[in-house]
Amino acid sequence: MHNTTIAAIATSLGTSGISIIKLSGCEAFAICDRLFVCPGGFLSKAPNTITYGKIVDPATGETVDKVLVSKMQAPRTYTGEDVVEINCHGGMLVTRRVLQLVLNAGALPAEPGEFTKRAFMNNKMDLLEAEATMDLIGAKADKAAKVAIQQMEGALSKELGQLADSLANVCAKIDLSTDFDELDSFDYGPQNVARELGPVREGLKRLAGTFDSGRKIRDGLLVVICGRPNAGKSSLLNRMLGEERAIVTDIPGTTRDTVEEAISLGGYMVRFVDTAGLRQGDSLDPVEKIGIDRAYAKMESADMIIYMIDMCGDLDKQVQEAQEMCQKYGENTPMVIVANKVDMCGEEEAIKLLNNIQGAQLTSITLSALNGLGLDKLQDVILKQCATEDDLMGQGILVNERQKQLVQRAIAHLDRAVIAGNAGIPLDVLYTEISSGVQALNELTGRYIDMEAIDKMFSSYCVGK
Repeated sequence: MHNTTIAAIATSLGTSGISIIKLSGCEAFAICDRLFVCPGGFLSKAPNTITYGKIVDPATGETVDKVLVSKMQAPRTYTGEDVVEINCHGGMLVTRRVLQLVLNAGALPAEPGEFTKRAFMNNKMDLLEAEATMDLIGAKADKAAKVAIQQMEGALSKELGQLADSLANVCAKIDLSTDFDELDSFDYGPQNVARELGPVREGLKRLAGTFDSGRKIRDGLLVVICGRPNAGKSSLLNRMLGEERAIVTDIPGTTRDTVEEAISLGGYMVRFVDTAGLRQGDSLDPVEKIGIDRAYAKMESADMIIYMIDMCGDLDKQVQEAQEMCQKYGENTPMVIVANKVDMCGEEEAIKLLNNIQGAQLTSITLSALNGLGLDKLQDVILKQCATEDDLMGQGILVNERQKQLVQRAIAHLDRAVIAGNAGIPLDVLYTEISSGVQALNELTGRYIDMEAIDKMFSSYCVGK
């Protein structure tokens, strides 16, 4: 329990019906009592109640606002400490004045994520649940919110806890075996250890295999739209968004930089990136060259690439470039070749052209970005790529780089332990590797505390949560 009391605005600043100033700490009730005027006084109010009254500036006696104040007593609160929430009228002026009075009365400004950090330190949640709290706040699509709720309810924590306990049990058996001499009946050797580690390794490898899907659900599927100038890339982006986000003209090279926008598609967040037209030549100015370089850089990290062919342009050259794209990226990244402007050239000719392009993970679609013809087919292809993640719903999955790295570290330690166990290496060597694996899993959930890493993690959270 901390001996300081913190305060922050817990709602977004701006014009609204209500704003909330939150306090947490051992002096939360006393600080509120210095400002809040109500019948009988705030300290007399029972826990878990809401009281109507007014915030008064102690220095001037001026009424700042009429408010509702929630009183929540430790340990049955979000942070595990005494918590007060002042519900005042929305608006930047009133909200900031109330917060300043709270700070003048003895509270300290909360650091980013400090309320959730205190909840973790007071054993109200583990690190995975704390991360999921911020994921839920930042969720931009239904599936991301659903996964965050699962994590907050302990889906991943429970699975990792069971795996860590299994490893701890193996360590206990190794400890026990050292207490018996060779005349005793407890026979537990290196091969036994290697055999018992098998199911734990499989469980961790299953979790490691969920990271790519978890990342896509949490951060969104990154879809890069590329092609030659005037192929219709910006028109497609605008059509997907349902608004004029990217500038569209007949002038080649209008798009000079990447333009990224996200939409919710079938419950998943999809991040579309419109890129500069791909072309070569000495006549390109430096700005356009930079834009083209950025386009290629985005393709390297894409989850899906849409290559657009202008059916009214140089078809032989575009087919050649599309084929090169498939060879360069298609082995690792799903690709969609879109023959655009079929409203002008005819769909049969477009289909014939697409049949000449071959590549792994390749899908071909005819489209008119101008009038939306074929857009539903493209959306289905994108959703099919997303829907491969549906089987993971309800399970523990990894959603960020911290989780991935720690699980991989645990797997590496167990891999070495299994190899050593099968080779008959002494138990003390195996014990060291297994203990390191347990520590990696405990870092994930926060059973093992690395305060520097924890401070860094919570510093990226929003103030007031």
